[in-house]
Amino acid sequence: MIPVTVTAERAPRWWWPRSTKKTWRRALPEDWREIHPRRRRLYYSLVVTDARAGMRQVVRQCLRLPAWALRAMRAEEVAALAGALAWMTPKPDCERLPFPSFRHRGVTYHFPRPKGENMACIEYPIADEYYLQFVRGGDESALLLLTATIVREQDADAARNLREEDERVPLHSRAEIVARANRLRAAPVEYQMAALLFFAGMKEYVHRVYGPHLFEMDDEDDTTETDEHEEKDPEPDQDADEGFGWWGILQDVAEAGLFGNMRQVYQANFHEVCMYLVRQTIKARQMRAATKQPAQKNFD
Repeated sequence: MIPVTVTAERAPRWWWPRSTKKTWRRALPEDWREIHPRRRRLYYSLVVTDARAGMRQVVRQCLRLPAWALRAMRAEEVAALAGALAWMTPKPDCERLPFPSFRHRGVTYHFPRPKGENMACIEYPIADEYYLQFVRGGDESALLLLTATIVREQDADAARNLREEDERVPLHSRAEIVARANRLRAAPVEYQMAALLFFAGMKEYVHRVYGPHLFEMDDEDDTTETDEHEEKDPEPDQDADEGFGWWGILQDVAEAGLFGNMRQVYQANFHEVCMYLVRQTIKARQMRAATKQPAQKNFD
């Protein structure tokens, strides 16, 4: 928590001819975990609806001051306090989860863990399809389906929860997603926005950590001369949007056999598979470099 001191002066009133100055010591949260779960949705809805005006309302809610003291605060004071809460501003983020879980109609639903640590391979490409449908075409049903893909019910299998470190029920088919989306249709929209920003942050994280190895051009392509007027190929879309994309990558992993057959690969941990792909890419690059080196020496 961030300790803050607020001082306000109350103007004289007819029954009290002198002005009154009072000081309050408060603390502002530094993380969603420091906010009571019942108030998180209120704060989140305020900043998602209107980041600037909503942040001012959050500041007032956090300070818990009398109405006269709030009215007496100068705009620059409110702005300075809002700056301490800038981390609340809606943005792609897969690390700060405003709602790790929530209840809707008596059922507990869980978001993935920070950085998608417990995401399975099958859910990433499906979620990415719905994400692109929403951000490119504004399909609101796709946003609900994205939410239903990564936000799932509490799994009753405690042994699997412990083994897989995932509280959510496993994902097996799109039919499950559609059925879950229908159950979540009446849930507060804040959960859908949280799912959208979580997955946007997840895409950024994946391309920051794995992208330099998995999505860059081959060495041969880097050395190929191109005419200055020739249009260069566009960089690959953020998640291998062309061709078979992630589905083709997962099929290659299944053919390698390390993670089992196709169904087993779908349920494998997404990050473990990505790390395997990075290692394979590095090994292949090293082998290409090794085969080129003797020929270069002979040429010299």
